[in-house]
Amino acid sequence: MSKGKNALKKRRLKLGLTQQELADKAGIKLEHYQRFESGERDLGNASFMVAYKILKALEMDVDRYVAGDYEIREVLYR
Repeated sequence: MSKGKNALKKRRLKLGLTQQELADKAGIKLEHYQRFESGERDLGNASFMVAYKILKALEMDVDRYVAGDYEIREVLYR
């Protein structure tokens, strides 16, 4: 499992959310979120709106994302 997949999953679990709850909170389909968490899709290649929704659902600072303070593939604070 890559760092990116671990980061999304770890953050989601830290918040005590299931994949379905996270998808609902982000307003995206479960299957779409699962593709990011499994590594099938890269958050860095997603549209800004999808990345924004996922970051907000994970309670991460979107301003820091835009400023480049996140490693997109890892979705972690530097």
